[in-house]
Amino acid sequence: MPKKGDVIGYIFYGKNISHIEILEKIDIAEGYLYAIGANTSGDNAYNTVNREGDGVYYVRRRIKMFYQIANVLK
Repeated sequence: MPKKGDVIGYIFYGKNISHIEILEKIDIAEGYLYAIGANTSGDNAYNTVNREGDGVYYVRRRIKMFYQIANVLK
């Protein structure tokens, strides 16, 4: 099971990971993961991606959106 601090990779365009965030928690029952994401917008941070981001925000995304989660500190 992924842990707080793991890195989440998303594929929004093409075939390669195009965005990463730091995992805060996963709520399986709710169907969402919560993370800290940079290069996003406060207006769109809750569950969408804005490629013209203006900062770092706490985001909520559907679990099915992520491609891979990894612990890079091992």
